[in-house]
Amino acid sequence: MRIKSFLLSLLLSATPCFAQSTSSSHVWERAAYGDVPGITHVLLNGFETITTTSRTMWPEQSVYTPLAAAMSSPYCASSDNTNDNVGGTGCRTMRVSGVNTSYTAFSETLTMTGTTSVNLTTANILSINKMQCLTAGTTFNNTGTIRCGTGTNTAGTPAVVHGRMSIGYGISQSFIYTVPAGHTLVCKDFVFASYGVTAAQSIQFYMDRYVDPVAGKVLIHENIGQLNQAGTSAYVSPIYMTFTEKTILLGQALSAASTGPVQMSANCLLINNSWENSPQTLF
Repeated sequence: MRIKSFLLSLLLSATPCFAQSTSSSHVWERAAYGDVPGITHVLLNGFETITTTSRTMWPEQSVYTPLAAAMSSPYCASSDNTNDNVGGTGCRTMRVSGVNTSYTAFSETLTMTGTTSVNLTTANILSINKMQCLTAGTTFNNTGTIRCGTGTNTAGTPAVVHGRMSIGYGISQSFIYTVPAGHTLVCKDFVFASYGVTAAQSIQFYMDRYVDPVAGKVLIHENIGQLNQAGTSAYVSPIYMTFTEKTILLGQALSAASTGPVQMSANCLLINNSWENSPQTLF
């Protein structure tokens, strides 16, 4: 099948190309341009102030547990600033994307109303992949922390958080991603970094995979990187990792001693599995 040939070529060659080329001979660059049918570039990027227990790379600074059932009445709201509204100086509209319990991808555009809940219309939501501010006022981005979640809304913060856009970023930065049905995610160039650490420490980075979490929630907990240092350090791993449809990914890290801010990112391609029937030829 062509999809298997494509994945094999990624592993064996740094510069695979297609018969149809409009901007670059490098498939990763072409995917970033958006000119490869059936392939979408995905940047996974998250940061966290870690502790001596394993924590997900997202700025909420709390443990994230993937759901085994649909969210109940999910909504999004600004956490602490009423200026994130349709007539305010902050984020006015934003896009929320993710998957439902059938692993079908969804994307919605929401009009913000400050600290008041904004309901998503998509039913049976399982996870949030991305939040991004689309239009804004004079501050050009969100003036408050915007969260997606469920439960009681207290001053704009849901009781249970499933997605977060930190103040002033305009986009969520969480290493949490669910691969939609009918797709395969291929990742490379994993970056592990820490900064401002006051004592020598060992930081371990993990990739957690929940395979078909609604049905069985099988966890694969894999160590993929480690930093041993004090102060600031970064490491780029050249490994490739392939994730099948209906997989929830969590970038995780823990410190052996002191705490400190860390970051983890990966360069990925989301491939529509129907591409294997495409007339494009890889050579």
